[in-house]
Amino acid sequence: MEIIESMPMSGDVFVRGSLLRWCRVHGNVEVAEKAAARIMEIRPEDGGVYLTIADIYANAKRWDD
Repeated sequence: MEIIESMPMSGDVFVRGSLLRWCRVHGNVEVAEKAAARIMEIRPEDGGVYLTIADIYANAKRWDD
């Protein structure tokens, strides 16, 4: 996340999507929320981000989220 935030250009959907998938594999909910929020700002019609964050929440047993 720090690397993406320090890049001279804004991280696009592909960069943020890669970070989100990393979070899914490693169970990092906090960073996943930030990455997903940014993707939703850039491309709100992308249903994949919603499915991925839902899966991350389910794996973390955060059913209400």
